[in-house]
Amino acid sequence: MSSASPSGGRTSVADLWIGGAATASSGGRLAVTDPASGERFDEVPEATADEVGAAVAAAAEAFATWRRTDAAERAGHLRALADAAEAAAGDLVALLTREQGKPTLEAQGELRHFLGGLRYYAEAATKVRGSYQELPSQFGPAYGLVVRRPFGVVGAITPWNFPLTLLGNKLGPALAAGNTVVAKPAETTPLTTLRVAELAAEAGLPPGVLNVVTGGPATGAALVAHPGVRRLAFTGQTVTGQRIMETAGPALKHVSLELGGSDPAIVLDDADLDAAVKNIQIGRYWNCGQACLAPKRAYVQAGVYDAFVEQLASRVGRYEPGPGSTRAEKPKLRIGPLHTAAQRELLAAQLADAVDRRRVGRRPRALLPAGGGGRRPARLAPGHRGGVRPGPARVAGRGPGRGDPAGQRHRLRARLLDLDPRRRRHRPGHPRAGGRRHLGQPAPLRLRRAALRRHQAERPRPRARPPGPGGVHRAQVGRRRRPVPVRGNRWR
Repeated sequence: MSSASPSGGRTSVADLWIGGAATASSGGRLAVTDPASGERFDEVPEATADEVGAAVAAAAEAFATWRRTDAAERAGHLRALADAAEAAAGDLVALLTREQGKPTLEAQGELRHFLGGLRYYAEAATKVRGSYQELPSQFGPAYGLVVRRPFGVVGAITPWNFPLTLLGNKLGPALAAGNTVVAKPAETTPLTTLRVAELAAEAGLPPGVLNVVTGGPATGAALVAHPGVRRLAFTGQTVTGQRIMETAGPALKHVSLELGGSDPAIVLDDADLDAAVKNIQIGRYWNCGQACLAPKRAYVQAGVYDAFVEQLASRVGRYEPGPGSTRAEKPKLRIGPLHTAAQRELLAAQLADAVDRRRVGRRPRALLPAGGGGRRPARLAPGHRGGVRPGPARVAGRGPGRGDPAGQRHRLRARLLDLDPRRRRHRPGHPRAGGRRHLGQPAPLRLRRAALRRHQAERPRPRARPPGPGGVHRAQVGRRRRPVPVRGNRWR
């Protein structure tokens, strides 16, 4: 396989990159698709378990020499790779945009992050030191040494949303510490990682220090289970991380996991509203919202809720969907496509479900995604085929409900503006959500019960009534009696 150049031509990049050279694969083929058009423009192999083993063997062979390489020399290799990637920035950015879908501006930012990470760990390579510690002993002076040694072969599994950034986060520290790496990129974004491996070889990185295997879940499972891999670094879904732990645990492999998140943002009355809206807008819509650290929902205090929604809707309305390789005319901002058709269909189904169940759009200011009333995503121009782009993004939310006594009595309670359609079924107003109350506001019935309990706690407790015949309270007459002990250790 050779990857497609930005202009549509072909360049020589290996099917698999093992031992510093292009390696053909005997496995199946996986299509690489342009998310903006749905066009299949390249393909990569699905590495078999034997090919994964060959990559691990090449990394283990290189480790014997790489671990003894002076730290300053390892740092020099990282700087050389960063310089080579910076020189090839145009090709890397165009390739990243085409296989991932993000706009050129965002791809440039990701490349800068990748370069910064490599150079940061190049500086850190010479700062990793052990330590000397005196120890208590009954046999005279004693001391201990903490010596830092590399693990060996590191398996680096990266996701599709930030292929370059997360490759740098794993590759930089591993190589700086003297480890060798077998990288496995996501099956939908493998080309940029393969190009980085080629640039590393051109920059003088010794063969086998960086290897790349492409493929799907079977390839990743083979890498995780291989006994020659001593450490695993994974970024992706929580379920996949759990499976990695199950596989790596019995072998006592060291594992670092960066899994999905659901981060909230909280905006109070005294906040800088402009800064809050700007940060939430960028955080949520960067990379078309495809980021684990993006704020999924916002808790906005009632006093600034209306202004917050108005400003956020105004900012989000500037986004113009289109291919990531094109620029939007000012004041519009380019927002790229969702990465796959499956993700587009899932989002469209969630929005349609929210509209059908009338959990959004109750009031005029509740804004729905454009492009067919929020039910169908807007398509690309006729010249593009199979686009997976949603319509212009809007804000889904509802302001303070009218006639809401809890909202009137508790104005300091936060109002919820949920930016994640996956939680629409749990929004206030759902039959199982206890009516149309806003999240974060006490239920009126619960308030009354709490007040009654406080009132009862403040009342003086009545004296206990004297027991009736047989040592039984009057209230217990006619009930089944428990044995009551009396003197003489007898029961009655």
